[in-house]
Amino acid sequence: MPVKIAQISPEGTLVLPDELRERLKDTAELAILWDEDLIVMKPLMEEQTAQPTSAQDKITRLFDIADRLASLNEIAPLTEDEIQAEIEAYQAEKK
Repeated sequence: MPVKIAQISPEGTLVLPDELRERLKDTAELAILWDEDLIVMKPLMEEQTAQPTSAQDKITRLFDIADRLASLNEIAPLTEDEIQAEIEAYQAEKK
């Protein structure tokens, strides 16, 4: 996956690299998902731009997107035991 730099104007306009702008020229909308330091933009096809009508549809769509994003994660998530061990190690170091 290539890494390119986008610019953000003082007005908040996102200026995409030429290569990406060309690739998205027929795209009317992008879905934007973010969490902490990760931002994902996904082109929406016409059939995807219709908003889910019910709360259950919205929840189902959210989990579908989350599952697809999770499948891209190359690092296994930490277990609760690993998190607890890190906390304890940090606390021991601070004493």
